[in-house]
Amino acid sequence: MDTPGGVVTRPPRRIYQPTFWPLQHFIHLQDDDDGSGLAVLLAMPGAISFQPDGSIELAALRNATREKILGIIGVPGNPAVGHEKMDYAFDYALFFTQAGDWQENDIPSAAQNVVNNPWDSPDRAALRSHAASIITTDCPDVCVTAFKTASRGEGIIVRLYAPSLPESDVIIAAHHFTINKAFLCDARERDLGPLEVRNGVARVAMPGTSATIRLVPGY
Repeated sequence: MDTPGGVVTRPPRRIYQPTFWPLQHFIHLQDDDDGSGLAVLLAMPGAISFQPDGSIELAALRNATREKILGIIGVPGNPAVGHEKMDYAFDYALFFTQAGDWQENDIPSAAQNVVNNPWDSPDRAALRSHAASIITTDCPDVCVTAFKTASRGEGIIVRLYAPSLPESDVIIAAHHFTINKAFLCDARERDLGPLEVRNGVARVAMPGTSATIRLVPGY
């Protein structure tokens, strides 16, 4: 399953029965004998348990009761209280996979489609499709999660995410302008170092499963 910072393999149960494991957007259950599996994809973070009889239980929405000391004094670290009275949509998808792990079945890409909510209105879906075409990478496992005008410094800030660390450098291309300069930044948009730019595209070695890049257009 994917978690903040990467992908992790976990046992079906640990300490608790049932064990609910948190996940961000996908979990892949794989049979030890023939390699076939089941993928569960979520549009928002959740939790899931896998039972010995093969059944799964998914926590869709959770509203925790506020913890209190002696039942009277509220814990400062747990300020949430009350219950939501609004209706919520819970988008998810299930599909069976043949032999192969989560990478071989390209499950992160399928999960990204659920995150982007393909059942949304045509206008909003078209807007997302247009946005995704502005900045692209040559690696299908590395997706552009955001891009915007820089709040600090010049150019465009692009945020990249990959469920696991790519084995090779990632090529970043802009389809509506030529990249003149590029920099690896921290999350606060402070430049950490220049990136190689050749023929209008930038090359970056991902420092982890996420990266912030500054692109400076050439005019």
